[in-house]
Formats: sequence, structure tokens, C-alpha cells
Amino acid sequence: MRRPRAVHCAGAPRDLGRDQGEALGAHVRESVREGALARLRAWLPGSRAARIWRDLETYFPHHAERTLGLSLGARVPTRALAARLAELVAGDGGLAVGVGAGGGLLGRSFGPSLGTDELAVRHSAPDNDYRSVELAPVWSVAAAIGVNEHGLAATATALACDDPLLRGCAAPAALLVQDVLQRFDTVEKAAEWAQRRPAGGWASLLLADASGRTAGVVIEGRKRSLLAERGGLVTGLGPAAALAVLEKSLADVPAPDAAALARMLGELPAQPRLVAVADPARRRLGVARGDAALEWSRVGPE
Repeated sequence: MRRPRAVHCAGAPRDLGRDQGEALGAHVRESVREGALARLRAWLPGSRAARIWRDLETYFPHHAERTLGLSLGARVPTRALAARLAELVAGDGGLAVGVGAGGGLLGRSFGPSLGTDELAVRHSAPDNDYRSVELAPVWSVAAAIGVNEHGLAATATALACDDPLLRGCAAPAALLVQDVLQRFDTVEKAAEWAQRRPAGGWASLLLADASGRTAGVVIEGRKRSLLAERGGLVTGLGPAAALAVLEKSLADVPAPDAAALARMLGELPAQPRLVAVADPARRRLGVARGDAALEWSRVGPE
């Protein structure tokens, strides 16, 4: 498998975004070129994309600053990046699961709507916050899955939602992943915070840490609830058919190691192009496609 391209970002929020844009500029420009006219038409007063940017600036100012840096570094319009953020509200068809046994693991698959070439392994070293390694779309400041230097892992999956679930806050719940990685070191602290944090859409935030604790928070517009944990396992929102297959596999092997968890996610009916597994105990993130072995990246310089 061709390893996803890697990028190192450091400093203040705008510097983090600029590092990403300068390193991945050609890929960012390519990712916003296709369908650009339709996305620009969506950038009208009152549109979903415009509301997302408004609430990004209001509730996630660090992410807004990081997006401005990404725009500058990649030399693309900010509105084009904000329009792509609307896709995070619709979801990519992937699934996520947290496994408490063996020090904790967090796995995630990616559906066909998000191409493998659009993802990058990102090493983040924000000023005054925790370092982390994440898998993120090249065009987004929001991480899809990651783990930080204190051994806390986070990921989010989403299902398509109607506008009523965006009225309180239209900014995608996927943005919570990066905030969790930057600020917290345990599942309990992150889960408590996430239940009060504004975010939009219909999504689930899954958490795991090096102690083996797991948790999941469901975001449904303004409503928050905890996902049930069964036998140390917690599964996030996702397509029903694929979720049923995953839960059956987990029932047969309730305490999979990282390789087994990657295989389970890679065998789902939606044929994910890529799977990722965060290993909090070892502060590392593995990425694989198909039945290939996980390729690991650790938090910090490599």
C-alpha cells in the first residue's frame, strides 16, 4: 500500500494550517477543483456552507484560524475549504469502534466517498497544547482519527442529517476530534466536555485511552447522549448493514488486537478503501488498505 503522505504542523493555529497548506498545496488545490462551481454556488447567504463558516468562527475560533492558514498556505479560497466542510456533516460512510481490552484501541473505516489520495497523516504540535498524530483530509483542519502524546485517542463518524440538527450550531461535530486531542488526557475528561460542547449534525464521537477505558458521545443537534458500552466495546454511528456485520465480527472476537481490528473493518460490505487504528498505549496510529498490514506513525518527530 502506498503510505498516505505525511505532514508536520507546529505553532499557533494559523501556523498549523499554513504548514499543512504549504506541504500539501497541490493536493489541496486538486481536491477543491472538482465540483468547484457547485460549491461556490452553495456559498450563498443562508446556505449550509455559509452557516458552517459562521459557526466555525463563533464556536471553533482556533479551527477557523487554522483554516485561514490552510487557505493561505495552499493558495485556495477560504470559502472553497469551508464548502468542503459541509461534507463532514453528511458523513463518509465509515464506521468506528472502541475496544477496551489490551490497553484500548480505536478503529475507523472510510467509505468510498473519501478518496485515499485525499487523506494525509498529520503530526500536530500546537503551541501550549498536546501533540498528536492524526489521519485527516488534506483539505480539512478536522482530524478523522488520531491519538495524542498522553495516550488519548478520538474519532468521529456521521450520518446525513436534515437542517433542524444544524440550527443550534452548524459546524460539524468532526471538529471535536482535534479539540479532544489537543486538550485532554483521559476518556472521562473528554467525554464530560463533549457532552456540553456546541457542534452540529448527527454524529458519534468515540474515545479510548491507554488505561483501556472507552466511551462514546452521540451528537444529535443540541441533544447529547452517551453510547452504551458492552463488554468493553463501543461502536459509533454508521450504515446499518455494515454496522451489523461489524458487531457480529466483534461478538466472535470480542478482544481483537490492532491487526484483527483492521481486518474486521476492512471486510465490511461497503468495501472501505482505507482503515485506521489508533493505539493509545503506544501513542501510535496505523493505516492500512485491504488486507495489507498496518503502517504505523507515532506521536512526535519521526
